[in-house]
Amino acid sequence: MTAVKPPMSIEAALARIAGQLEGSWAEMAEICNRAPATVYAWGNANMGDSIPMDCAIKLDIAYMRAGGIGAPIKSVYDLKVDCANRMAFADQAELASLTGKHIKESAEATIAQLACHQPGATSNDLRTAIRETQEAAEATLNTLAALKKSAGLDRGDSVSGGSS
Repeated sequence: MTAVKPPMSIEAALARIAGQLEGSWAEMAEICNRAPATVYAWGNANMGDSIPMDCAIKLDIAYMRAGGIGAPIKSVYDLKVDCANRMAFADQAELASLTGKHIKESAEATIAQLACHQPGATSNDLRTAIRETQEAAEATLNTLAALKKSAGLDRGDSVSGGSS
């Protein structure tokens, strides 16, 4: 029985290459100058072996030479690096998003507040300014919480000192 291989895994990429090559796993072993059992172990997550980079490159190229589209192992590697990058920098990405929202909401609040100073300002202008200011305050608090989280501070901690 063939083991189920998770999609977008090295194991699935190797199986895809084996399916494209006329000689399957044996041809892959020959390309990598390894024993067939070694190459097969790279394709079995339970074996704990991993494919060396030079062999991965050779197999992706062999796959393309055999008419395959793309580079299966490189695609998996790219996905793994992208996921690791997103996880490593998730706090910064969240902070960037919150900062953008903070800027937008603060600008909208400022514009609405300025409208209240104009001759003929209405109660509707005041309500709009209040709503926009509340949204800006919420965005400010969310951004402040993310900044504190990134700095390793509790939400109740404050920062004093520093340069202006």
